[in-house]
Amino acid sequence: MMIGQRKSGADTAPQFGRRALVAVAVIATMFGGIPAVLPAHADGAVVSPNAAPGATTRFRIGARSPLVQAKQTIFNFQATDQFGVATPAYNGVGTLTSTDPLAILPGPIHFVNGVANEIPVTFNTTGEQNLTITDTVNPSITSFATVIVNAPGPAVSFTVTITSPPTVTVGQWLTFTVVARDGNGDVAIAYPGTVHFTSTSLGNVPLDTKLNNGKGTFSAKLQTLGRQLLTATDTVSPSVTGSYRFIIN
Repeated sequence: MMIGQRKSGADTAPQFGRRALVAVAVIATMFGGIPAVLPAHADGAVVSPNAAPGATTRFRIGARSPLVQAKQTIFNFQATDQFGVATPAYNGVGTLTSTDPLAILPGPIHFVNGVANEIPVTFNTTGEQNLTITDTVNPSITSFATVIVNAPGPAVSFTVTITSPPTVTVGQWLTFTVVARDGNGDVAIAYPGTVHFTSTSLGNVPLDTKLNNGKGTFSAKLQTLGRQLLTATDTVSPSVTGSYRFIIN
């Protein structure tokens, strides 16, 4: 399907703003590949995808799905001219921003031959959110995509992970994380409950506490040698639980 082609008469040529072009491109990209989404000239003629590219003026943005959970989503970016023709000579650097205040964004996006692929972004605020990429030298080169972030379901389990030290020594303080997960394995950011901690080892574990946006980092000092478990359990629903197996040396 060619987008932006008029039937007849110059007055019927559609007008494509930067938002319209990007939104259409992203939605089309969801279903496989970066499409040739090309706005019309003022006279209504559609630009050929084989046309020589002009200067880079914007970016085409693609995601693997138009509806995302509150989790990491992979984006692809392609530099284009004002008519949507790819500009492979662009080797600039872009920065990402989002209307999601809790989004986890990568550092500078380095383009090679006009593309930057497999860029991870994690959204953590539900609803319609924008992701904007802007050239670091020329801020007029910018585009955005709109995604819908679905709310994760209720917590059904915890993921418990010891983050440091790499080797647990008897009597040494260790740091661990607890993450509430819904039935799809996504972070249950709205988890309202309280977590109770236990261990098969003697020692000190945290007092009952709440998580922040479904996550928490804690410390424990354990005193029993050998294979042990560190467990987090919801104080009201004991089926919401999770453990980490490790060895104390």
